[in-house]
Amino acid sequence: TVTVTQAAKPSDDAPVSYTLMFGPDYNSKSTNQYTQEWTVTNDGFSCKMVNWSNNNNGWEYVKAGRKNYESIATITTESPISQAINKVHITIDALTKAKINSLKLYVSLDAGFSNADSYSVTPETGEVTFQIDNSKENCYYKIEANCAAGSSNGLIQVSKVIFTN
Repeated sequence: TVTVTQAAKPSDDAPVSYTLMFGPDYNSKSTNQYTQEWTVTNDGFSCKMVNWSNNNNGWEYVKAGRKNYESIATITTESPISQAINKVHITIDALTKAKINSLKLYVSLDAGFSNADSYSVTPETGEVTFQIDNSKENCYYKIEANCAAGSSNGLIQVSKVIFTN
């Protein structure tokens, strides 16, 4: 008699988590500008940063929002995430709430974000969570902080972003 054992197939519902943290170990570029593009990578997971400052890699967080100018800062996944993501958690350490016009998440099957689903949250200090309805596999994710002109730079400060299912 021959007994055949088959390895259990990993569940499609297995928990996944992709975490973005900031600092010199993760940032591709040192910048004190609020008008630059660069990349942040944690454990092979990369996102493009647009209009965020890392204070020449002096911070373990990033800030967006400009003195005297409106700005839109984004954090966008460089590649699609193969698993369906249900939540995106953002740790906001500080913000000038009156100067944040909106905080949105876009989810799309293509990198150009055509026909993207859009989710909004009220920006608050602490952990803010986007709950994604009808999550799908192989999507791109873009977080957008739309900032009014400020009386100083750095109207929103983010120290961590976690994508989970």
